Amino acid sequence: MALKSPRTASLDALLDQTQSVIAGLEAVPSLAPLAKPWHARKKQLREQRDARDDARWAHAGASRKFAVLDAMWDGALVELSGLAFLDSGKDANAGSYGVLFGGVSAAQAIKFGPAKATVFADDLLAKAAKLANPALKDKLAALGNATKAVREAGDARDAARTQSLTHEVARVLAVEGYDKLVGETEAGILTKHPSRKDLVRAALGWPTKEPAVQVDAGEAKGG
Repeated sequence: MALKSPRTASLDALLDQTQSVIAGLEAVPSLAPLAKPWHARKKQLREQRDARDDARWAHAGASRKFAVLDAMWDGALVELSGLAFLDSGKDANAGSYGVLFGGVSAAQAIKFGPAKATVFADDLLAKAAKLANPALKDKLAALGNATKAVREAGDARDAARTQSLTHEVARVLAVEGYDKLVGETEAGILTKHPSRKDLVRAALGWPTKEPAVQVDAGEAKGG
């Protein structure tokens, strides 16, 4: 019969279907032995689902951490810019401000992507080291720390994203493995009950969508 799963089936859907297949097979004594590999499949799918969820949550957490530290970096840069502007007598072309922000303002820099922003910060900090302006020391230290933190958070976010994406490959392989077991079980059913393709469909087929239940408006209101 070549029963096939939807190519887009999720691990959650495969787990639901696996549990229902187990129940169907175990409902008939002659088919109950065929449920044994399905119990093993269920265990494997649960482990895969849990690993997928852990990776998904790690990616979500890493992304949020990066967003917060990126906002902190923006704040550190803006504060440094403001202090440098005041220290330069509010002349955008003079003093520390002219050296550090004359080419690119803080307002422009905070719109950069992560890689470009950290490179900008590295360059700015190198220029500031040559200026050696004690008035900017604390703000420069804060920007240096913020740059280090956001760079590390960005790397962690990228690694977590990559790890999360690997689970899509695992899902595709899980669908293929599921279908292989379906084929083996179908053969087992037909060996015990020749020509009973209806029994195969009942035990292994993916459920059709049930029609929506129509609720009378009066009943919905309790009337």
